[in-house]
Amino acid sequence: MPQKNQQTWIRLTRLELKEFAAAIGQASMAEVRNWPENGEGRAVKSASERINKIIDVNTVGGFSQAVRDLKLCKSIISDIRNNSYFNEKIGPKIFIDRHRAGRVIADLAVHLESVLSEFIAENTISLIEAVNISKETVSKIERIVPDQKFGPVYYRFDRGKLLIDRKRDYSKFGADKIIEQARLKILEDGNELISDLSASNVDLRVGSLVEKVVKDIESKDGIIRTGLSLLTLESYEKISSDEMSDVLRAKVLGFIYSVTHFAGQFREWDMFIENSSNSNFDREDIESAHSVGRAIVENLNQSGLAISPEVPQSIKLIADAIVDWRSGARRAAWATLRAIENLVIVIAKECISSVKSLKKGIDKGVEKGATAFALATALYLTIQASGQITPNAAKIMKADWIESVVKLINAK
Repeated sequence: MPQKNQQTWIRLTRLELKEFAAAIGQASMAEVRNWPENGEGRAVKSASERINKIIDVNTVGGFSQAVRDLKLCKSIISDIRNNSYFNEKIGPKIFIDRHRAGRVIADLAVHLESVLSEFIAENTISLIEAVNISKETVSKIERIVPDQKFGPVYYRFDRGKLLIDRKRDYSKFGADKIIEQARLKILEDGNELISDLSASNVDLRVGSLVEKVVKDIESKDGIIRTGLSLLTLESYEKISSDEMSDVLRAKVLGFIYSVTHFAGQFREWDMFIENSSNSNFDREDIESAHSVGRAIVENLNQSGLAISPEVPQSIKLIADAIVDWRSGARRAAWATLRAIENLVIVIAKECISSVKSLKKGIDKGVEKGATAFALATALYLTIQASGQITPNAAKIMKADWIESVVKLINAK
């Protein structure tokens, strides 16, 4: 089976599966009055619905998700081909495919079962070979990679999908009544300011950033991320100040002051300020943090790993806070580098775990191989991008371990 471009092959196979599901669904409904009492007629219709649901819902999620989808579809088709009602009544029927050609349903079932079986077998072998990292290398990487560190965002895996880890967020808002009153007042003032900005000719990014700060505070998601949005807002306020009336600018500055004072009530924000303010980044360090952050986002989207959209967005939002290297950029650079470091840490640990379990034969199924392959790809892409962090920045962040992992992976 030609698979020079696997993504194209998967897409075309999905189209064939959709055609097959539609054909058996329509054919079974045309015979609904003649369905046997043993339930085989309903089983064919149910198979059509199940395939459609898999193809319609799981259109994204990376290579490992696609493999799981196709393996499940292959299992459903195998069951249908063992259905006597399908073989006698539905299979011999002819349907018109997307190329306007007549095809026998049973022939398409045989074709799909064959190519899907081949696809699953080939990729099980190739995926296992792709993660054929020596035990010694895995052990070395495992010893080098630290736990996630204090920062603006944390990550985790859940059933093979990369997510933001809100359970580990240090920055939960407290239940203090005075703080809650301040929070509600900021929300009220922020929504009023959003309305004023939308009615003005000020750069749209200012209004979007005010809206982002309001949403962060409303969701109580994390004071560090709220503060970073505020830093970006401060930078754009300076850039756009000439576009504002005196009254509007006073409202924007008042909002910034209120949120700054609000953030100062939280120990996590103080810790962040202390850590980031003591970082002696130069212009090259700051600019590399921004470029590496953007590269990480692009590489994540190409990795084939199942990823929540919030993950690359979290890196992008923090990196975009580096508006001007001379204006508050040290804090944003520190946050960007720490978010990148935590991301690489969690991918590396999950990759090591997946490869080790694959080698031990705990799960020889294609899903495990596909997941290991996607993780290895994601680790390779993110670690290569992270390797572009300047030596000075890596030293300041105590992230020298990244260079060691780069060398181990490139020597594989």
